Amino acid sequence: MKIYDQLCAIANNAGAPFLQHHSEDLFEIDREQLLFDSQQGSNYIWVLKSNGCGTWFFSACDDNKWRESIISDDDRCFHISCTSPNQGTVTEIHSLSEFKELCSRFDKQTKSLKPRRTSLWGGACRHLGY
Repeated sequence: MKIYDQLCAIANNAGAPFLQHHSEDLFEIDREQLLFDSQQGSNYIWVLKSNGCGTWFFSACDDNKWRESIISDDDRCFHISCTSPNQGTVTEIHSLSEFKELCSRFDKQTKSLKPRRTSLWGGACRHLGY
């Protein structure tokens, strides 16, 4: 099953208060990340916010120290492991220690992946001489 479909099913089954506001986080931003940036070997953390205000979607190799402070006990956190673009597994993370372990395990592995798309902003800046 496609990862995006799995995330939509999780969000739909979660019910209130999850995803009451900022649903574009899932339906636009997270979807775009999965369709255009994910690749074999990518690992992400996806957080369904318990306050109803959208989701967090970020690479498992990012510096996650600041993210630990914004994840509340009632949020639902998931590890996404990609086998190809928008394909792979979604597994729920049940504790902060499991979250930290996942992020440290994938730190070096994910940083070695080459991006599937490049920023147009960088090319425009070089063209304009910035």
